[in-house]
Amino acid sequence: MTRFFVVFLLIVAVLFTVELLPWTQQVLVIPFTTGIATLAVALMQTWDSEIAAQGKIIWNTANGFAVSIEAGCNGVEAGIILAAAMLAFPASWVQKLLGIAIGLVTVQVLNLVRIVTLFYLGQWHPTAFEWAHLYIWQALIMLDVLVVFMVWLRWVAQRSSLPRPGVAPGRDPLRQFLLRVLFWLPVCFAAWYYFSILFTIPLAALVDALMTWSFPKLVEQVAQQGNALTVVTAVPAQAAVKGVARMGTLVFEVNPLKYGYCVPLYTALLLATPASEAAKVIGWLVAMLLLTAVQVFGIATEILKTLAFQLTPEAQALLGFTSLGYEGLALAYQFGFLILPPAVPIVLWFVQFRPAVSGLLDRKSHPGVERGPSVDG
Repeated sequence: MTRFFVVFLLIVAVLFTVELLPWTQQVLVIPFTTGIATLAVALMQTWDSEIAAQGKIIWNTANGFAVSIEAGCNGVEAGIILAAAMLAFPASWVQKLLGIAIGLVTVQVLNLVRIVTLFYLGQWHPTAFEWAHLYIWQALIMLDVLVVFMVWLRWVAQRSSLPRPGVAPGRDPLRQFLLRVLFWLPVCFAAWYYFSILFTIPLAALVDALMTWSFPKLVEQVAQQGNALTVVTAVPAQAAVKGVARMGTLVFEVNPLKYGYCVPLYTALLLATPASEAAKVIGWLVAMLLLTAVQVFGIATEILKTLAFQLTPEAQALLGFTSLGYEGLALAYQFGFLILPPAVPIVLWFVQFRPAVSGLLDRKSHPGVERGPSVDG
């Protein structure tokens, strides 16, 4: 298990870094994203003739509404996580390549559903669009990755086992688990959003302490405003107040919920897991500590990204980063936004509930099949 996760994390880091290289973006990622947009438009044009695409942008020619398929919405990062998991697991290369090929197609099919639903949702209700775009669909895509990986693990196990004939089928534990997750996921997301102000309180305190200690000449305060964070900088700025120019400092907001959806995703997986209540409580408390760290990392890198690339030259001067430092910051922000929030809850759940996961992979619907490779191996 330890070897699997070490190799998995190394492969994810390498593939994600390669994905962000300018050459990879120009030659592979952008043309692929353009192809996804073209495919989505071709699908929608079967029932809606007012849809068009240009590059990675899809728009409605009647009302002008448009969406752009950016990083995190093209399915590339989900594909990286799935491919890394299959490459890290001890199986034959034929099994790995076949699993990756079928898995990537499965991810992209669901991703097309995401693009189409978000396109129409955005025209109907912008707030619902933002909610589904930033939180719900991110979790559903990662749930798809998890299910595909677990089905592949079961297939690998069955390929290396000897069936015993004459055994009556029963309930499939993996299917039952998935149904429970789908039940708990909207419940957990609703509860998380309802109590999001409470979840934001410790995040505000931790990010404020981290940023004011690390950059005292640049960040004066990170304060909670509802379920958002307000960053008060020391960067001078001039604004007009009742027609009179006044000097002040730059202030901007950060949405911590973009990173916090890892909490309801993990909680839904935990509640659906066949394990003791004590194990679930302990697992949830431990996970909250680690997921809080994930959120703090994501928020901190977004604040630094805003200071470095979206404000004034004064802010960049106060940061004092080298060109290599700016490259590292861009990579850290992308990793903290695109990879950690969806992947960490899945990995945590897998590590904490290994026996339960092995039970889900053991097809009890066919009890005569001996177990093959275990996730504990």
